[in-house]
Amino acid sequence: MSRRIEDLRPVGRAEQNQADARVEPVDLGEELVERLLPLVMPSKLAVGAARPAERIGVDEDDSLLRGGRFDRQVLVDRPDKAGRIQILNIYLGKIRLGSDVSAEDIAALTAGFTGADLATLVNEAALLATRRKSQNVIAADFTAAIERILAGLEKKNRLLSPKEREIVAYHEWATRWSH
Repeated sequence: MSRRIEDLRPVGRAEQNQADARVEPVDLGEELVERLLPLVMPSKLAVGAARPAERIGVDEDDSLLRGGRFDRQVLVDRPDKAGRIQILNIYLGKIRLGSDVSAEDIAALTAGFTGADLATLVNEAALLATRRKSQNVIAADFTAAIERILAGLEKKNRLLSPKEREIVAYHEWATRWSH
């Protein structure tokens, strides 16, 4: 059974409200997809959605979760060290590296990073090198970039008031004793 794209667009709306829903093209890109996709793929249509596993089924329309609709789940796990090395080699090829930098060393420090995280890491390290007015990105730039990604921006001039310290102390105490 083949369905046209405009037939698929209202699927995400709740069925009880479907009578009220109007189907209107949102932008030029959507209009182009509607017109060109049947020419490129006249007999097959693949619809996909990317969502973290812990969010599947949360805030979903019941109509999307019925059998036959989005019922296949493919787990794309975070890359292992070998995968991170391959991903890093792609991004590291776009910047000048210092002699102390290797994809293997960076991959060893970035367990749990996704491909997007690694791209962000390389960009952040390149920005840090630029701020140092250096032509090459060195290992210290990557270390600082990892810290920045994991811990956030350093707040050098942020002092906590006594009231804020008390709130943070209670929060940390509650976190510690709730586990």
